[in-house]
Amino acid sequence: LLDSLLQEMMEHSVLNESYSADVGASDCRNKVVPTLRSSGLYHCPQCNQGFKQRSNAQSHFKSVHLNVKKQCTHCGQYFKKLKSHIQDVHAMKKWLPCNVCGKEYQEGRLFKDHMNKTHFQDEEGNPHEMYLETTSCDVCGKHVLKSRFERHMRLRHYLPPNFAVECPICGAHVKFLPWHLQKFHKHIN
Repeated sequence: LLDSLLQEMMEHSVLNESYSADVGASDCRNKVVPTLRSSGLYHCPQCNQGFKQRSNAQSHFKSVHLNVKKQCTHCGQYFKKLKSHIQDVHAMKKWLPCNVCGKEYQEGRLFKDHMNKTHFQDEEGNPHEMYLETTSCDVCGKHVLKSRFERHMRLRHYLPPNFAVECPICGAHVKFLPWHLQKFHKHIN
């Protein structure tokens, strides 16, 4: 019954409902049939996004269009990417200090993301060439990394100069509340 319902939904593009892994989402795995195109990519039947592997197209379809979530056996929460959650949160990993700023991160994706996004380097400390390209801002003339240009425009030119938000925890008036919360109140959920 679930297989035929899924197939009918795919055919009629009625995919705005949320489904839980407990409702037999594993049964629908084999019925999601991505289209293999001449480009060599498997395309999602809903949004046409291309993937190199059929399983990635199937995972994309289930998590994005069906909103299928799986429950973590460790903490009981539901996640679209359960394997990543378990590796990032519950796996026993050693802590690695960042050679640039001294912050410590668990080995793996979180450390790699920190090095990539904060310092524009790989895990060994080598700079990424794509992050070294700069562009000039037409508004203020400042040279900005291309990868940070959108952020520069949003934070420097789309917000009023005296814009401030009060922190709900400490009462400080800050321009960028998410950064402030992460920097000074990360121990608070």
